[in-house]
Amino acid sequence: MLKVFRMALGLTVGIGLIAAARAGCLDSVELASGVVYAGTGGAIYLTTPDGGVQAVNSRDGKRLWSSASTAKPLLVKGRTLIVQTPPGPGGALRLPALDTGNGHALWTTEARLPAGAVAMIDEGLGMGFSLQARCGNGDIGLAWRYHYTAITGMPQRSPPQSTRLQGVMGLDLSARRARSLDSGTAKFDSAPVRGSALPGGGTRMTSVDGNHFLISSREKTGSGTWDKYRWRVFAVATEKSIGEIRYHVAVEPFLVSGSRLFHVSQPFGRRVKGQWVDQPRRLRAVDLGGGKEVWALPLYDTTYRGGYPPGKMPGGMPTPPA
Repeated sequence: MLKVFRMALGLTVGIGLIAAARAGCLDSVELASGVVYAGTGGAIYLTTPDGGVQAVNSRDGKRLWSSASTAKPLLVKGRTLIVQTPPGPGGALRLPALDTGNGHALWTTEARLPAGAVAMIDEGLGMGFSLQARCGNGDIGLAWRYHYTAITGMPQRSPPQSTRLQGVMGLDLSARRARSLDSGTAKFDSAPVRGSALPGGGTRMTSVDGNHFLISSREKTGSGTWDKYRWRVFAVATEKSIGEIRYHVAVEPFLVSGSRLFHVSQPFGRRVKGQWVDQPRRLRAVDLGGGKEVWALPLYDTTYRGGYPPGKMPGGMPTPPA
């Protein structure tokens, strides 16, 4: 999900950080975690199911280049793609820079986090690390947050052990290094962008770059229809309709380029002709003219989907039998 952070005006000294903006960097926009769209070159940078980075052509989804090293794309600045890789010693945040043209490594910097924080890419049981990148005046602002809550299968007399840490960094591209800033002046907004309910029914959502909005409504269809929601897409500047698609979820973060709508489909399963079919997390390109899927690519899924300790699940629900 797209996330944003806000910074106090006084924090602009030194690296010229900008306040939060949905469009993120002028050279790119984050569609979802690990998926960055670079409008200047028509490329999309994503994390493949095996953890590597891949650049694809937004028109046809064909690969432009790939890198086997595990990494999550964060932001494009000029011809530089900043990615996050698995943590360094002591849980340090590792930020390599890749050439957007061929994926070759340019340089890597590491930044130490406070004791107890780990710059992990994958979620764990009760733990996770979030990182947001935004462009400033020639540099990049980074806001991070780490959380950990002990989850056990036994009743506890006191609240479970919990850790919440957050901070702000400035990534100096010319010096190729990151430095910590005063975390007390930053507010990390972790709420995902969701649609807003309309008075007459339906849901409205603005695209991640702020240039379009969709109005979603549940159509009256038969029980066998899977894609029950109609997404009507409009240009913000003119409020004119530019097309529509059908989908099985009311809303998801999206962006539009030309006649294509791009969004990330979360994992789901459904029964097709008597057989259960699992669909992984995917990046989809859909034609707004006819509503047909033009191409789709599987993505790396960082969400923890493992088991829980015997006894209790989050929310107090009994653990289902194996």
